[in-house]
Formats: sequence, structure tokens, C-alpha cells
Amino acid sequence: MTRAPRSEKVTPISSSHPGFMRADFSGPVYELIQRELLPHPQYQGLRAGRISLAEYGRFLERSSERSFGTALTENQRNLVTRFPHSEEVFVDEALKILHDGGIIPFVEYPKEAFAVFREQVRATFDHGGYMTFIFPEEERLVFALSHILRPKRALFLGSYYGYWGIWMLPALRSGAGHATFIDPNPQTNAVARMNISALGFAEYANVLDAEGTHYLNELLAGESFDFLLLDAEGPDDAPDPEYRGKRVYLPLITTALRSLSPGATVMVHNILLRGSVRSPYFERLIRKNSEELGAFMDFTSRHFSRREIIDSTEGIGVFKL
Repeated sequence: MTRAPRSEKVTPISSSHPGFMRADFSGPVYELIQRELLPHPQYQGLRAGRISLAEYGRFLERSSERSFGTALTENQRNLVTRFPHSEEVFVDEALKILHDGGIIPFVEYPKEAFAVFREQVRATFDHGGYMTFIFPEEERLVFALSHILRPKRALFLGSYYGYWGIWMLPALRSGAGHATFIDPNPQTNAVARMNISALGFAEYANVLDAEGTHYLNELLAGESFDFLLLDAEGPDDAPDPEYRGKRVYLPLITTALRSLSPGATVMVHNILLRGSVRSPYFERLIRKNSEELGAFMDFTSRHFSRREIIDSTEGIGVFKL
């Protein structure tokens, strides 16, 4: 098997995931939200199905930031309205959408193996002081898709400290596949390498300090990939405006396209372009996302044969060549 070069000295060109840190919390922000909102009866009622998303949204509009203390941002308080009542049911329904859309051949995946692996991750994974905005149903969906598609060569652009990508590694290990994690941040990459090794995947994945387009242009050397995870984020002050925020998706997918094998699948985080609940917050967010991602979505409509948007907490796009 041809492996990507294991260079550790590539000079980053632009940032992705600069690193979200708090003094009192690290790990999935979902756990922070749970910790802070569980005392609120409105949140308990929403999660139990006793009040509607619209009612919870009105509660948020009436409440001040002081009502929640200072632990949660406006984004985190509002993302609750996108939490599925059952992540397992949500993923079952998402897989049916992808199957009906011709992106995956079947919908079955090893749910018991997922439960076992999740417990292993919870017991072993060291978040290194960082926070991640990958939510439980998004973890499960990557695990499920990687088992269904059985990729041989996976690429993760904007891999941060490796948490989202870790969920595809059991399928790669069982199928003798390999993953390359790319991020320009050496500090978060060190956390990714530590966890990949601790979970027993060192032989099946490597992590490179590099900016994605530079890697694809200069270091790839003719390799091709059949599965791509994309979750990069450029700095707001990047010299090139096309590399700011989620606009960076367009140069990344444009460059990556020639390195994807026929029929490859691309899974993209933060494709939040429609809301289940009308609220001033999500109206602003969707306008911002539509502006940043408009050119990227136009590109995928021209170059990919099938596209589906999955309305997870942060939104996921799944595209097939």
C-alpha cells in the first residue's frame, strides 16, 4: 500500500481550527451544554419531548445571557434546538436518505461495535485541553458510513485534534485501509497522534503538519483517495479572503478533486444552511453560512453526481462523485 509521506516539517500556509480552549472544560461541547443546561426545566422538557422546539426557542428569546451564567455562548445555547431526540434513530434516517439518494449501497452498520468503541473512546481519548463541535449523531454517522463504504484511502482536511476522524478508523483497520490527517496546527496534531496511537491505530493513520492545498499540490505525489472528510476553517484575517472561515472549503475541494478516485465520497462538516426552528440567531447564522459556502455548494452541484444535506446539529453534506 502506498502511504502518504510522513513529513513533520511542512510550513503551514494558513490556519484551520486555531484551537478552542477553556480553562475548565475540554472535549465535545455537547457535554458542556448538557452540564450547564440540565438544571433548566425548559431544557429537560425539550429533551424529554414535553415541550416543542418552538417553545424552547421562545424561552431562549425571553432569556438573557445571565439566565445561563457565562459558561455557554449564544451559539451553544441555540444549537440545542438541533439536537435529535435519538441519535441512533437520526442516523438510521440519515442513512436511508443517503441510500435513497444513491450515495450508499445499504444502510446496515455494526451498532453494537459502535457502542463498544464509543466506550473505549470515552475511557481513552485525551482531548488535550481542546473543545470540539462534533456532536454524538455526527460521530455515529462517520462510523456508520465508513463501515458501509469500506474506504481504502481516506483523507481528512482540517483534522484539528483528530476527534471526528477517529470514528472512521475502526472500519479502516478492519479493511486494511489507511487515513491521512492534515492540519497546519502542530499543537492539535500532537494531540491527534497521541490518541491515534493510544487507541491502537498508529499503523492505519498518519498526521501531517500541513495546509491542505499545499499538501495536495506539493506532497501528494499522485495518490488518490476514495473517502474525504472536510472540516477546515481559515482565520478571519487570512490574506486571501477565499481562505477565511468556511470559505476555505472551495479552494480545498477544488484542489482535492483531482486526487479523488471515481465514485469517491466526500463528507463535509458545518453545512448548516437551513433551520428547523425560526429564530433570529439561526436566521443570522444561515445568512452567514450561505454567504461563505455559496461558491462551494455551486462547485459541488457541478462536479458531484449526488448530493445530500443531513440536518445534524452542525449540518453535514455528503457528496458522491
